[in-house]
Amino acid sequence: MVELPLPERRARSRRARLSELLFGSEQVMRRRLHLCFIPAVLYVLWALGFLSYGLLHGFDNPALRLLVVMDAGGVLFYLLVRSGITRTLDDPALVLPQMLYAGAACSVAYSGLPDVRPALSQLICLVQVFGLFNLRPSALRISGFGSAAMLLVAGLVGAWLRPEEGLAASAMDAAASALMLCLLTLITAHHAQSRSRLRATRAELADAVQRTQALATRDALTGLPNRQHAQEQLQLELKRHDAGGPPLCVAFIDLDHFKGVNDTHGHAAGDAVLRQFALQARAQLREADLLARWGGEEFVAVLHGSGGLDEAVAVMDRLRASLLAHPMPLGDVVLRIGFSAGVVARQQGEPLAVLLERADQCLYRAKALGRGRTERDGPRGDEALAVPPATAQRVGSLV
Repeated sequence: MVELPLPERRARSRRARLSELLFGSEQVMRRRLHLCFIPAVLYVLWALGFLSYGLLHGFDNPALRLLVVMDAGGVLFYLLVRSGITRTLDDPALVLPQMLYAGAACSVAYSGLPDVRPALSQLICLVQVFGLFNLRPSALRISGFGSAAMLLVAGLVGAWLRPEEGLAASAMDAAASALMLCLLTLITAHHAQSRSRLRATRAELADAVQRTQALATRDALTGLPNRQHAQEQLQLELKRHDAGGPPLCVAFIDLDHFKGVNDTHGHAAGDAVLRQFALQARAQLREADLLARWGGEEFVAVLHGSGGLDEAVAVMDRLRASLLAHPMPLGDVVLRIGFSAGVVARQQGEPLAVLLERADQCLYRAKALGRGRTERDGPRGDEALAVPPATAQRVGSLV
């Protein structure tokens, strides 16, 4: 990376400090202040222009004196937004008040400075366009029709101040400018409404895409990732493991005697058991681990950690203890959820199919040895964990 010369680095640092001073460091605040900074600069330029005109030709015209004050006061909007006190308002950038204020200033100039009326008619329309991308349709109508009304009043006041111009001519000019502004208001409000509908449609589409994606990747009953998504995630985990990641273990879990629950208590009870197991299992696993419903009463867990197989077996042990400590009431019967598990540690370069086959064989061995236990690949002995049968009065058990 090429290091910039010291003078250029200092210049960039000064520009960055100036930008932060003017617009702040928050991205949202910077966008709001950009909406206020340009009008504030224009207000200052107009105030200087009217002040210079008054110094050269005198301040006999009351409208001129008022315009100097109003243009200087327009900077107040920028200062209010920069202070942060407007951040809780519905219009934190004060766009609508700024537009109405600009309409009022243009109307004052329209009544007191006949020579600049053509330019003012264009300027007040430009102010209305300014709000097109920043205001709701209702606010645009308030701004446009409000400015048109002020313009009509300004035309009548101008005719009263300068009767030599003729009431009819002054009223016609003001009415034409107000009509043009009203038409522009209707157009901008229509476009703003179309943009609002388009944003709402996009939001609905994004929400629909998100729901569809959730349906495609999540099990509707338990909320866990489904089998297809789990296989995709497993492929990614294998790549990370081959790239030198931490030990990776996979556990196949099968709820014991689950068919008996459905046959005895109904499928609603079976669904409740699946949801309860998913809730307890997620609480025992770390956020980086993956738990997915493989199908029926079978689940798969992908476990990371430096402890390898020993740590994975300990996770299964904690999960089994948690399930026994939190039996699930079902009417006057309490169900204790038990499960068998097969845990394997993945070898570098081992294909997914081989890894899952080894885990399935360990699960089969756990069920064949009496269920309610965890079997791991490797020699048996203390590595096979069994759970003593639960005893309770009128206890229905999955163990």
